Amino acid sequence: MIPSPTNRSKAAWLILILIMLAAGWWAWNRDLAADPPPNFSGISQSLSTDPALYTYHARNRVLFGQADPLGDSRWILFEKSFAGLLATIWFRVSSPDIEHGRQVGIFLSFAALIFFLVGLWKHHRPWVTVAVALLYLTNCTLFVYGRYPFLEISLMFFAGLVFLMYACWGDRWWGLCLAICGVALATFTGKLFGVLLLPTLMLADWISSAKETRLRRLGMMAGVFVAVSAILVVLLFGSHTSDAFGFLREQTVGYRGLPTGLSSPWAFVESVIGFGFLSGLYVVSPELLVMLMAALGLVFIGRSNRPNLLSGLPRTTLLALFWVFLTWLAMAPQTICPTRYLLTLIPAIAILFFSLADVIQGRGEAWNVRFSWLSAVGAGVFCWVVAAQVCIRLWLTDDPNTDYIVGVWYTLPVGVAAVFIARYPVNRLDWHLRRSFVSGIVVVALIGTVGSTIYSATKSKLAESQYSIATANTDLGYLLGPGAVISGPYAAALTQQNQLLSHPHFFGETWSDSALFVTLPITHLAVDGSNFARARKQSRSLESARPVTGYWIGSHEITIFDISQVYDNPAANKYPHSTYERAAIYYDANQFDSTMILLAASPDLINNSRSAALLYARAMYRVDLDSDAVHNYMVLHRLYPTDFLITLEAANVLHQIGEVRNDSLLVGTARGLYRDAADLNPHEGQRVLELYNQTAEYFKTQRTRRPQNK
Repeated sequence: MIPSPTNRSKAAWLILILIMLAAGWWAWNRDLAADPPPNFSGISQSLSTDPALYTYHARNRVLFGQADPLGDSRWILFEKSFAGLLATIWFRVSSPDIEHGRQVGIFLSFAALIFFLVGLWKHHRPWVTVAVALLYLTNCTLFVYGRYPFLEISLMFFAGLVFLMYACWGDRWWGLCLAICGVALATFTGKLFGVLLLPTLMLADWISSAKETRLRRLGMMAGVFVAVSAILVVLLFGSHTSDAFGFLREQTVGYRGLPTGLSSPWAFVESVIGFGFLSGLYVVSPELLVMLMAALGLVFIGRSNRPNLLSGLPRTTLLALFWVFLTWLAMAPQTICPTRYLLTLIPAIAILFFSLADVIQGRGEAWNVRFSWLSAVGAGVFCWVVAAQVCIRLWLTDDPNTDYIVGVWYTLPVGVAAVFIARYPVNRLDWHLRRSFVSGIVVVALIGTVGSTIYSATKSKLAESQYSIATANTDLGYLLGPGAVISGPYAAALTQQNQLLSHPHFFGETWSDSALFVTLPITHLAVDGSNFARARKQSRSLESARPVTGYWIGSHEITIFDISQVYDNPAANKYPHSTYERAAIYYDANQFDSTMILLAASPDLINNSRSAALLYARAMYRVDLDSDAVHNYMVLHRLYPTDFLITLEAANVLHQIGEVRNDSLLVGTARGLYRDAADLNPHEGQRVLELYNQTAEYFKTQRTRRPQNK
């Protein structure tokens, strides 16, 4: 047996953990006003839009005195989420803005980590808590998502609480009851699939409990969960229960239909084997897949040596094992399973791997490396998983029509071969699993964790911050007039730190839109191109919506449309256009002098609003004040160096003026701005190149003429 650490060494380990937590807290709280890393979640807009939805009602309570000033309770699930309730308290203490909203997510993430560490401290040597803390704090996926108040972070909080309760007091009836209460809270104030913690607890408790008490404890857990769930539904939703469950229905079977993985037995196998890559979890954090496979390999070898291995494992390891297994089986078949749905798998995999390694080291026995048929089949399945993940990853292309899932069947022979290799050649070799080997695996895993973090952080450009969301919030506060109400998928995100009213809406993905713009006093839409295309299909009246301004956020160009006069809505029709909006109307009518006069009369507007200053520069260019236009565009670029749209427009205007003047210095400056734009948004590099080439080609034939579209 490995000797237990002394009190002095425990104190040293504890100090190390506290230092790690303090360093992590500092790192996670840095630069909270910055946008999410561009394209971290692919083309999904969830990182830009969804966090604000969960603090939306808290902001309304603080600013307007009620959660739903527009009288629409269909977002009540978000209003009653734990993140939303915590945000209300935090906003009252601080202020409702972007940074404080994101701090809510950090509070929950760090509380969850502390719960995990305390639960591990009781059952394992201190190095396990240090290893889990290191992976948790440095994992890029957790670092990005864990700094936002997602529902999944509320679920992480309660998962940590359940883990703590069961690890420390799961052998007592009251401890088990508290853990079940945590499961109910995770389900109804976190994320619905938090209910998976219930069978996780049941399986872990079934194996770890005495045979004569198993059925009683199982019945008690089921009864407590049903009772607490019923109480929570009444307390949280009350008369709005139908809204809450109607929203859940629309977002599951209503909107997405039957999960793809349940459409056939073959589809289920494909989804289970391909799980992890298609969700993006193992793409950013491949070390998690390696740790999981290593942990399961240790389980398979251990069960071949000791058939009753599972019953001898501590509750922490059992809970993590079933947590991973059930989450994998339940989430794999889903039609849509973004990375954030799997956030709780990250600490679960870390706990499973490191705690299991600690258990094996503590036994002090050298296990024979051999496999029973059951263990060999298990090893073969997970070799198949790894092979499929590698195959799909190598096959990755930019073609959205590529069928990656066929890589699952191409790698089936690897799994079959692994079964027979494990069963025959390996069993004939005199190999032993010793403590030194397990220690080596742990060291390699920790080195891999750090290496993966550095690689993923560099590839994701975590250190290169952009501030489009914060800029748009400030900008809209100056641009729009009193009484403006913004709707659309970006409505909540763009009203986090101004005084504007908003109403979140995702066209085609939430409830019916037929009466939305007639019954609510909505004056503006904040919408990306795909959502606006869906909106126009549902309501042709939106064809007359007038663009007010635009921003580039993440992977999407967002346009603010004025719809105050589009529908027969008395409240919206009374909206008085702001100075900027009137100037924009003049500009759209080619009355550029009037635009400049109106804006020049409001110097505070130009000085504080990015869009107003940009419109002023555009008007200057249109009336041939080229030198002034160049100066203003360069000032705008210095003020907003990470604004893709400003950088690209400045590049094109300077390019055109430079070509007209035959000014090679100005053309060279424009080329530099084109490069800056491509660096800011690599996924739009082709668009930047095409704009440059079109402009250059045009002036090859018309050197002395202004562009015809001017």
